[in-house]
Amino acid sequence: MSMTTAVGAIAGQADATVLLLMSSGAVKVWREDSVVTIIEPGEGERGAQVVCAAADPAGRVVLGLAAGGGRSGRISRLETDGKIVQLAEGAQAPAGFAFTPDGRGMYCAGWPRGAVSLFDYGQAAPSLGEARPFAVFPESLGAPAGLAVDSRGFVWAGARGGSCALRFSPEGREEQRLYFPAVLVSGLALAGEDGRELWVTTAGGDDKKAN
Repeated sequence: MSMTTAVGAIAGQADATVLLLMSSGAVKVWREDSVVTIIEPGEGERGAQVVCAAADPAGRVVLGLAAGGGRSGRISRLETDGKIVQLAEGAQAPAGFAFTPDGRGMYCAGWPRGAVSLFDYGQAAPSLGEARPFAVFPESLGAPAGLAVDSRGFVWAGARGGSCALRFSPEGREEQRLYFPAVLVSGLALAGEDGRELWVTTAGGDDKKAN
């Protein structure tokens, strides 16, 4: 498999294929050794880069996009019929999504930049409720990036600039910090048979002090 453009985010599917959400706005399917483009960048998404994504409880994919050279943000959703609908616009690009255990709420990192917000999430309607504050990051930790929700409804958020991941109660109280030997913690996922493994990605590229 070879790529000529960057992958912005990935999402696994029930048939064991992988959706590749290209930074250009195109959507590809990776099946064994082949990659097939199923959606070309649409006019509505042209010029916006995919920076994060998460599958919702109904199997659709919520996309976080950076527009205007990263000076503004957009939240869209890839429907199961292949259409992309816009859900919200903001001053900054989102940096991660996760859903409440009941599927009625969606957490968004970086909306605004130094905070995690919580949206009422309409399963059917292509819209979001008003964002309300959930947790604010201390300035010393940088900005939240990447989110995961555990089986008890606690929210994990990476600190892009703080060398750690934070765990918040469902009420938004900080309960725990885990530190890592990297400054830019950029993504989180819970894994393992019991969901007790925390997988972490970091950013920084060739800057090994940051990565």
